[in-house]
Amino acid sequence: ETAVLLDNIHLIENIHVTHILSHFACADETDSKMTRAQFEKFQTIAKRFPRAVKSIANSAGIFAHADFHCGMVRPGQALYGL
Repeated sequence: ETAVLLDNIHLIENIHVTHILSHFACADETDSKMTRAQFEKFQTIAKRFPRAVKSIANSAGIFAHADFHCGMVRPGQALYGL
């Protein structure tokens, strides 16, 4: 089960979690309940790794969901004007 693995990953020799990354599936949709739910799940997992850099905001997330920015954002398509 995923929760058991996440709770015990620090016990695996030579595994050091440095980044927790995901990607919003539909951050470009206004008032997306899925985006909020996805961020809440992401936060639940990310809290298990307090020293890791966190990132979930893609281009749409950067502009539409500033309150969901973590330690890093990934502008992707916004770099090309999309």
